[in-house]
Amino acid sequence: MKKRSIFLMVLMAFILSGCSRAIPAEDAGKLFVDRVVYDKDTEKFTENFANGEELNEGFKENEKNFKDNFTAGLISVGDVVPEDKADELTDLLNKQIKEVTSYTIKIKEAGKISNVTYEVKGLDFAAIMKETSKGITKKMIADNKLASDQNKIIEETLTLLKENIQKAKAKEEAVPIMLEMKPEKDKWTIVRGQREQINNLYFAFVAGVKDQEALTDEWNKAMAEVVKEVQDELK
Repeated sequence: MKKRSIFLMVLMAFILSGCSRAIPAEDAGKLFVDRVVYDKDTEKFTENFANGEELNEGFKENEKNFKDNFTAGLISVGDVVPEDKADELTDLLNKQIKEVTSYTIKIKEAGKISNVTYEVKGLDFAAIMKETSKGITKKMIADNKLASDQNKIIEETLTLLKENIQKAKAKEEAVPIMLEMKPEKDKWTIVRGQREQINNLYFAFVAGVKDQEALTDEWNKAMAEVVKEVQDELK
């Protein structure tokens, strides 16, 4: 009788362990964005993603690279934006992303893999840069002394940039980005070899574009529009 009881207990433990399943694909897709983009549900993310911390570190690296590039690109006078100022801009940018961006998810199953497509309405970063460049250009035209004071230009530019980030809106058109995920026992994992897609998901939220190339194109167009608008006003 005692042996039979032990056998039943072992059998029950085996059955219960076999019932452990990964959360649904749609829930996993939302949890991924909630953690790496919106910085929420850290504990739940770690519980449900096998390579969660690795993925989050990759996203943070994207954030740092973007911060370095956009401040360096905006200040074209050869000076470096102080680290504390760049951090402040990044914090404002992240806050605005959390407040105004949105997304929906579509799931398509392909065997054991779930193709998770994010339809992202990201921040209109090109508009931020356009308004900032337009503003500093007008200030330089109105004040000849400003044009010869590089430190003052940087100071005025950063002030405008902070104002425009806080007023930024999300784009009306969604950008589709697809990631492949698969369950492994009771956790999800992002299929390896998708570093580019993860990078693009970051660009979708931070700039409303599909990749770095698209952002560069939008940026160039925005700067060309600024030049034309200023020239028209000077006529």
